[in-house]
Amino acid sequence: IEEYVKMETLDYDLIHHIDMHMKLLDERTLLVGEYPEGVADGPEIEANIQYVLSNFTTHYGEPFEIVRIPMPPEPDGDYPDSNGDYLTYANAVFVNNTILVPTYYEPYDSIALNIWRENMPGYNIQGINCNSIIPQSGAIHCITKELGVENPLWISHNRIDEACKDEEIFFEAEVKHNDAIASVALFYRIAGTATYTMVPMTNTVDEPSIYSVWLPSFEEVIQVEYYIHAVAETGKTINRPMPAPEGYYTITVDTTATDCIVGIQGVETTLSLLDVFPNPSAGITCIPVESNKSLEATISMHDVMGRQVATIFDGNIPAGSSKYFIRANQYPAGTYFIHLETDAEVAVRKLIVK
Repeated sequence: IEEYVKMETLDYDLIHHIDMHMKLLDERTLLVGEYPEGVADGPEIEANIQYVLSNFTTHYGEPFEIVRIPMPPEPDGDYPDSNGDYLTYANAVFVNNTILVPTYYEPYDSIALNIWRENMPGYNIQGINCNSIIPQSGAIHCITKELGVENPLWISHNRIDEACKDEEIFFEAEVKHNDAIASVALFYRIAGTATYTMVPMTNTVDEPSIYSVWLPSFEEVIQVEYYIHAVAETGKTINRPMPAPEGYYTITVDTTATDCIVGIQGVETTLSLLDVFPNPSAGITCIPVESNKSLEATISMHDVMGRQVATIFDGNIPAGSSKYFIRANQYPAGTYFIHLETDAEVAVRKLIVK
């Protein structure tokens, strides 16, 4: 384990299990439970997620992607902060090409199952009624022990979502098995067509577990569907995503992909200190800042007497959105003020530490 991410415990998740409100879907996608604004653990969950996004990256060095899924109330409208049970759709279990998802009642069930299907195409998304067990603070994942397959064939791939028109596309995957790998191949097709084209992927002596291939460029704006197929010398096979060819990754090929855009329009310089959250707070607290220009600034924390109790950040704030963090439980309960200072201005936001 090279990186260990610890999130603050939540006020209403009494068992303190991250699987009650979060699920890792693949190497870079986090499914995260979402409450209405200001309800139950919603602000603390959001602060935890912003802490992760601002301080950690995926195995591939890229930001995590967040998919929101509703945390429903009890049928009578009670959420955990009003003595309702901790209903969750994140407490799910993967079993090969099937995903077992806890369900409770409509219309929340249909909304949640559709979110799962949209983000895990090709998988059999099966709802399991958990009304009888959720009062014990757990659902499907909490009562299940997963047993890994013996001698697995394993593919890790940082999926490609977009590519530039008229430019070749590079694919790479890490493939491992206790025995030798017989072959690895990329299968692709134009969206709307039925037949995949197979292209072998090759590895190098320097990195024997890394397989790659270049696809020729596409001359029109289209979508390309693809998956990766591996075969071990033992004859074992696996696809990524697992339910391929019914499930696949989709690349949008056009002229607006991130790497195709050159330059941005000039706009008036602005620097904003946004609302601190959660507020009140007793754990990880997020301090969001937005700027359209790189600026030198200081972020500090002051008590009600105006005395500075902490320097949170002192340096260059980059253009765009950035987030800074404190752990509120390191300070006595009370009222504080967060200052964002530059040579030209000071912005202030109030924070209640509970």
